[in-house]
This record gives sequence, C-alpha cells and structure tokens, in this order.
Amino acid sequence: MNFWLSAGLLCVVAMIFVLAPLLYRGGRARQDGPHAALDIIKARLQELAREYAAGGLDETVYQQLKIEQERRLLQEVGDNQEAGAKVASSTSVRGRGFMIATAIVLPLCAGAFYFYFGAWADWRIQTLLYRSEQQIKDGGDNRATLEELAVALEQRLARRDDDDGRRRFMLARLDSEFGRYGAAVAQYAALQKKFPEDSTVAAQYAQALYLAADRKLTDEALAQAQRALQGDPDQPTALGLLGIDAFERQDYAQALLHWRHLLRQLPPGSPSADLIERGVAQAEHALGPNGFPGPKIVVAVSLAGELAAAQPEDATLFVFARAVGGSPMPLAVARLKARQLPLTVTLDDSMAMAAGVNLSSAKQVEVVARISASGQVRAEPGDLEGSSAPLTLGDAPQQLQLQINRRR
Repeated sequence: MNFWLSAGLLCVVAMIFVLAPLLYRGGRARQDGPHAALDIIKARLQELAREYAAGGLDETVYQQLKIEQERRLLQEVGDNQEAGAKVASSTSVRGRGFMIATAIVLPLCAGAFYFYFGAWADWRIQTLLYRSEQQIKDGGDNRATLEELAVALEQRLARRDDDDGRRRFMLARLDSEFGRYGAAVAQYAALQKKFPEDSTVAAQYAQALYLAADRKLTDEALAQAQRALQGDPDQPTALGLLGIDAFERQDYAQALLHWRHLLRQLPPGSPSADLIERGVAQAEHALGPNGFPGPKIVVAVSLAGELAAAQPEDATLFVFARAVGGSPMPLAVARLKARQLPLTVTLDDSMAMAAGVNLSSAKQVEVVARISASGQVRAEPGDLEGSSAPLTLGDAPQQLQLQINRRR
C-alpha cells in the first residue's frame, strides 16, 4: 500500500510539472494583448488632460481628441473580448485533450519503464519474502509463496543480473529445497564464475553437485568442497561433505577430523549436531577399540556441589587441552552441554582446531573444563572452570579426574 501511494503522488507531481507551463502560457495569451493596448489609450487620455489643464489645448480641440480616444478604447475592449473568447475556446479544447492524453500516457509510460528497468521486480521479491516470513510465524505453509518467489527471482535475473549475487544465490537455494538440483547446479556455476574466491558459493556448489548425482560425491563435488575449505577452514558444508567422502572411503580417522571440527561450530543438542554426532559415533566404532591414532586423554568431568546453583541455564561446557608453557591455543577441544554433567570425554588429535597443532605436537599439557554462558571457549568473567596439573603425554591413554570448582 505504501508503494502505491508513493507511486501515485509521484505521478501527480510529474503531471503538475508537465501541465503547469501550458496553463501559464494560455493565461498569458489571453491577458498580455488586451492589457497592452488599453494601457496605451489610458495613457493618451491622461496626457490630453494634462495639456488641457496647462492651457495647451482649447475646449473644442480637447473634447474632440478625448471623444476619439474614448471611442478607440471602447472598440479595443470589444475586439479583445471577442478574440479572447475565440482563443480561450480553441486553447481550452486543445488543452483539455492534451491533459487527458497526458494523464493517461504519462503513468502508463512511467509504469512500463519502472516494470522493465526499475525496482518493480525487487519490490515484488521483498513482498514475497515478507509474506513467507509471516506465514512461518503464523504456523502456515509457505511453499506456494516460495514457488512464487522462485519465479519472481527468475524473471528478475532474466532482465538483468544482480551485482552482488544475492538474488541468484537465493534462487539456487530455493531450487535445491524443491529438489531441482540440476537448476541449482547451473545457478551456483554462474555464481562461481562471478565470485571465484567465495567459499560459501563453492561449498553450496559442491552440495548441489552431490545431490544432483543422487548423493554421490563426484570428482567435481570434492574439488569444490576442497576449494571451499582452502578459503575457509571452518566452512561447515564443506566439512560435512568431506567427512562423508572420507567415511565412504573407509578413512574413518579423516572422517572424524572433519566431523569433529564441524561439531565445534554447531550448537550442542541442535538437529544438525545430533546428526553429525551419529556420524562420529559410527566412525569411532569403525576405528575399533584403539580409536583415533595418537595420544589420548580420557577426562571424567564433574561440577562441585557448591557451584551447581551458579551454573547458567543452557550453558556450554568446553573441555580442552593446551600446551604447558606454550601457546594458549587449545590442542584438542570438545564442546558439550553443561547440563550433561557429570560426563566423560576423550581428547585426541581428531579434536585439533588447526592442522598440526594437536596433542601429538606437545609433550606436556594442561586440561581445562570451563562452563561458559557466552558459548565461547575464550574465558570471560563469571565462567566456572577447573584445571589439571601438568600431564605428560605418552603412547598409552591418560586417565584424568577433573572437577569444576571455581568461578572466574
């Protein structure tokens, strides 16, 4: 409604600018001629009166000249009224026709221009997005609206491409959601040509290729996933796909590396996290009793009774190991829900935050358990935590009892 009101006001303003000069010229045509002639005659009468008063004219001559000027005045007024009526009539007919034609043609031309070259399509897209959001809030089905949105996006992109790629990316996501994976692949391919360094585009392209190939990781899909991970080591879609590839190749250790890296970025207890955790459990089972190669620390974590009431609701628990006397960056980290306490977690090289910076790269470590209200592993005032004494790593798994017993 706001859009149409604004558009109507703009049309009215535009018509005023177009028609005002015409109306002004018509008025001038009717007024300028008669006024000039009448002013000359009136001036001559005033001049005759001054000459007579000064004695320059006798009574007889003055009266004759005065009568002549008054006769001309009456004739001039009559002629101008007749001519003005004719001009006004002709101008009125032409003016009304022009105004009617302008009132019809101007909005139509403006509307056509706006439709094909303006932001009409973008306004339509925003309207459909808003409707879809409202349907979701109201608990309704928004699939029909999303289909309309996909058509609107296609029409918009057919007229001209978008500079930032947002509309094409949105259309690709909708194509994937409705199972049109081939169409999604085409959209992501176009996006990648325009944004070759964008890791998100590469990852989504890889996923579309995977789905289009009936959930098979083709060479092209793997290449795109690896490309995404090179640009962004934390790219979640790429980590998930590369984990699938490793698992299918029975490289369970590599699958754990990718999936545990992904788990650290997902909210604990979320549907996505639950799905990845099931994959992790399958990979761990496939690895056998020895688990992931390299050093291991089995940590039994508990919370001191006096701090139980201070535990924030829905807080996140981080259990991590860091090198003694070295960088504060964790060598292995697990992210869990604090409400699961007490619990046992095994830290190993599959939980490294960066390649090569893992338990195998250190001789002595300190293990820390931290309950964070912010959901960040970085320590903040009010966090609850506990830490161990320095622990020397070896070939055999290390067993550790760790209690969270202090507030920062």
